[in-house]
Amino acid sequence: MATVTRFFSPYHVLNALVLCSYPALSVWAKSTLAPAMDIATLAQWEKQSGASCIAVLFMRYLRKETVDAWVTDVFTYGKTAIALLTYFMDPRVMAWYVVLNLLMYLYVNLPVYAGPSAVTWLSPSALSEQVTGAGAGSGAGAGRAGEHEAWLVMFAADWASSCAHLDPTFAELSTHFTSPKLKFAKVDLGRWPETAKRFNINLDAFGSSSQVPTVILFEKGEETGRLPALYDDGTKVSGGRMRRVDIVKGFGLDERFAKTAAEADGGGNAAAAAEAKAAAVGAPKGNAAKKKD
Repeated sequence: MATVTRFFSPYHVLNALVLCSYPALSVWAKSTLAPAMDIATLAQWEKQSGASCIAVLFMRYLRKETVDAWVTDVFTYGKTAIALLTYFMDPRVMAWYVVLNLLMYLYVNLPVYAGPSAVTWLSPSALSEQVTGAGAGSGAGAGRAGEHEAWLVMFAADWASSCAHLDPTFAELSTHFTSPKLKFAKVDLGRWPETAKRFNINLDAFGSSSQVPTVILFEKGEETGRLPALYDDGTKVSGGRMRRVDIVKGFGLDERFAKTAAEADGGGNAAAAAEAKAAAVGAPKGNAAKKKD
């Protein structure tokens, strides 16, 4: 249910209203601004921009990383096309439209995901204590952090829309794959940018070179994999994607979960076998004692 309701946030509703209001705006312009506006030219541009938007958004959908990211693309491309069309209506209409969208950009942000999740927020100290560093205890039995479980950690920043787009997917994965052997966590690089330097995450890169969000798998306190992958010089490997299937396959989540389940079943079967063996061994003793009496 949370997967659907998150699209009813103020951000989504207001942007959808802006897109859906264009037919009414077009009718108004053609009836009110007709003497000074070339209606035929506007109609031609409406057809061309509409067809172009549909084609581009279809291709974006085929290559989408998450549905959330694609919905944002719909709003971006749709509002850009409308801005172009309002110019053919009247430059003043375009100016008002641009101001409206600028205000929405400044004051209406992407919603924070609040659905089902098994993700633990970690501070840098908690990350060191529980995932990468020494255990909290200092005794002989304290052990090393992450010694008995792996951690899949998402390094994100609240100013990056790509992080907000990935949040629902990462949360869904956490509810499905969390086990005694695998835990999910998240670190806010916007609040603790020094953590980005510690794990070689470039916060200054943007566009296709952006490294936020980065998902890293830690096993026994050591990094054993990450998405997006990096070259030796720290630059992002081009062409990498952060879809659900990429995360599942990249970190072998299905195999890990199946192995944990098999070990749990094996442990239960072993316990049951031990009880049965004990009962079988005890039965002759009881019969013998009874016969002796």
